[in-house]
Amino acid sequence: MSPSLPLPHPPGWPELSQQPTSLFLDIDGTLVEFESHPDLVRATDGLILLLQSISSALEGAIALISGRPLHDIDRVFQPWQPFAAGGHGAEVRGGAGTRLHRPDSDQLVVARAALTDAVAKLPGAWIEDKGYGLALHYREVPQYEGNAAALVERVAAASNGTLEVQRGAYVQELRPAAFDKGLALDELMGQLPFSGRRPVVVGDDHTDEAAFASAHRHGGISVLVGPRDDTVAQYRITDPEAVRGWLTEILEEVFP
Repeated sequence: MSPSLPLPHPPGWPELSQQPTSLFLDIDGTLVEFESHPDLVRATDGLILLLQSISSALEGAIALISGRPLHDIDRVFQPWQPFAAGGHGAEVRGGAGTRLHRPDSDQLVVARAALTDAVAKLPGAWIEDKGYGLALHYREVPQYEGNAAALVERVAAASNGTLEVQRGAYVQELRPAAFDKGLALDELMGQLPFSGRRPVVVGDDHTDEAAFASAHRHGGISVLVGPRDDTVAQYRITDPEAVRGWLTEILEEVFP
């Protein structure tokens, strides 16, 4: 992956809707703005209504793809429980039902202990336990990024291939090596109501690159949110507010 040329704004929905389309959306930094702690994020009633209305317009072909576990996605968007991939694809809820990853508990115990001991020396950093993986957050202490990256690399190397490093915005994650967002998109694209439709993937972080590549394989398009340059995405939107505005076109101009 190399730095991209300036990316254009994505096509409008009147153009995109000329063929059956499915929509895959990251959450943090894409649909909603970042907060100081992930637990503080909550979708507004207006955003939930917008996404529910889009789901109806697209015959249900919308899914959220996030590093958050499914139960936390449901907390953010309650009472709506959309199709979704959680934990970077470790959990998938689609038309064929829900598939959950069963982690290697022994490796997680070792990784959790190693992270806990080391993070005690990084005041302000903290560990999020996702059940099948771990995330080291340092949004409030960004000067620790080098320490955090080196730490999770060491822990991943000691996991016998069970865990893999996933970089994020002020977070370094240890996720199951067998899954990523691209594989999750592949899985959902094999199910109704997504199969036979062109995927449109929108995301902001390095975690979304695999989903962008998967969208291209399925003849779809990819939209990066924010200023990052190291991407395979074809289009760019500036920020979550602009994403929400772009999505309203579906209801205002295509399915009024």
